Amino acid sequence: CELIGIPTDSSLPGLMDLPLIAENKIRLPLAADEIAPPPELGTIVPELSEDGLELLTQMLKYNPLERVSAAAARRSSYFEEPSVIALQSSFTQSLNVSSPTTAPNP
Repeated sequence: CELIGIPTDSSLPGLMDLPLIAENKIRLPLAADEIAPPPELGTIVPELSEDGLELLTQMLKYNPLERVSAAAARRSSYFEEPSVIALQSSFTQSLNVSSPTTAPNP
């Protein structure tokens, strides 16, 4: 909730029909003055590029129908950035496995 805000029925359709919420066992703030807006993700992870922030935003959607799929996320231009490619290469080398963009180690 701190990163993307408190879910609402518009951000997660059917939320108010969930048993714990419908039976008032869990109370969500509903008044505007009870809901603080979430912070800008760029202030939390300032090292991310615009493509990285866009991907993170798509991954953090409450509604799974609006959330980016793993396959679509992997095709994001964020993973084509030189710093990310270098990190992937370093990580795969540390595991002694080949990455999809490099030839296997003999």
